[in-house]
Amino acid sequence: MPSLLRLDAERVPSEEDRVLFPDDATSKVFIDVPARVKSFNISDQSLTSLDLWHLLRTVEGQFRFRMGERISMEVNSVDQLQYRWPIDTVFTVTDDDEKQNEQQPRKQRVEFFGRPNSNFAEPQFSSLCGFVQCVPTEPYCARPVQAVGQCCPHCGAMLRFRKSALNFTKAFAVVDQFIRAQMALPRGAGVSFVRLDRDDFHPLYQISVLSNHPANFDESEYCSIMWSVFRKIQQRTINDHLPIEYQPTDSAEFFDIRPKCSIQLGILHWKTVFKAFGFVLLVGIVLGLMTYSYYRHSPSFRLFVHELLSRQHRTMQVTWRRTHDERVEVIREEIEEQKGGGASFLAEFANRAFSWKMEKKDYDDEAKEEAADVSSQKEALG
Repeated sequence: MPSLLRLDAERVPSEEDRVLFPDDATSKVFIDVPARVKSFNISDQSLTSLDLWHLLRTVEGQFRFRMGERISMEVNSVDQLQYRWPIDTVFTVTDDDEKQNEQQPRKQRVEFFGRPNSNFAEPQFSSLCGFVQCVPTEPYCARPVQAVGQCCPHCGAMLRFRKSALNFTKAFAVVDQFIRAQMALPRGAGVSFVRLDRDDFHPLYQISVLSNHPANFDESEYCSIMWSVFRKIQQRTINDHLPIEYQPTDSAEFFDIRPKCSIQLGILHWKTVFKAFGFVLLVGIVLGLMTYSYYRHSPSFRLFVHELLSRQHRTMQVTWRRTHDERVEVIREEIEEQKGGGASFLAEFANRAFSWKMEKKDYDDEAKEEAADVSSQKEALG
């Protein structure tokens, strides 16, 4: 059955958790970050803060505790035993008999608004991430999301929002109920709902839908689950006093809404295709309107367009006849034959390279015609 996703920071104990070590087993505690201990019992003795401070400097304490490199220093004692003393305060021991009137208001506030996991902060988070090995996401998705509390980027969906009057305990139960009711969740998918801030006026919450392996990621399903969880929180925890038909469906009651979904690789994204087609169509319409406006107000452009549309390009085949008058035949196309009324499919023009011969021939022809006219006039007078 599907269940809530535990982030990397929630997989190890935090200051909100109660940790018990078995009495019948030997255990050693590794402390690499400052920790807050509510009570500590060793050898059937309840230790105070001063007792624990001295225990860390004994041989028995060295076998039971191991301090991290960043918060400890090594000291060689006279008896050649190596001790690791904390540089800073590592343990804080608190009494179990705290006043109930001080705990109750804080407990009620935490139950209503929620509280972020202490492992989300540094240096705890970096320390635990040293044991996590990341899986590459490049072959499966683009723009991977990295939720707060996760050491590695994942192929998934994430939504952050702010709301000042959100009952966190009730919202968490709604998310858990929603996940358990969804028997057909995608393979390897998990949903997490946590609070991120510490005592902000408008608390910041995070919904994350992540996959256990990038190969199981499905963009449409993961983004749909993210928004479905968000709507359930809105309807069941904020507007549950209203009938379902009067409940708002928008996110106007929330602040700083930041959704992010990874892009699945290897599929056709119709949304991107439609956006590109719409952009090209819009640019085409704008250019068409600009061209039409310029055509109406520019006479020279209208003449250019008219000349461009009426221009006919013809391919002419030229043959050299090498006749005595040095002329060239040009074979017309069928279109020009139809326009010419079928008169002739040949046209002749004089080659200008031999224009001096043509001028001489014309001069000789004119001289012959004049001589013929003179001779005819003489015969008429005779």
